[in-house]
Amino acid sequence: MTTPNPGDARGFINLAREAEQRGDTVRSLRLYDDALSLLADETDLPLLADALRWKGTVHREQGETEVAYRCYKQSLVHAEACGSLNARGAAYNCLAIVAQRRA
Repeated sequence: MTTPNPGDARGFINLAREAEQRGDTVRSLRLYDDALSLLADETDLPLLADALRWKGTVHREQGETEVAYRCYKQSLVHAEACGSLNARGAAYNCLAIVAQRRA
């Protein structure tokens, strides 16, 4: 397994998704946090929205619905800020899943 170059948020995200697929939730969340800390100063809002949504899904699958909800809401904020219809639709879809679980 390779380590992304410093400042390579996409690299951290790719590794996080791979860890998630292997069922390594702890590593996945840590890698998402690494990516999000790099993206905090970036203007790649679509990628930021995606990373937040993907992190939220890891939490949701672990039964951490409230943490997932907060990630999805943040994702929606960034999706709206950048005008990405795809990211907005995905965020709304994830929020709907949370709403359904709460019902």
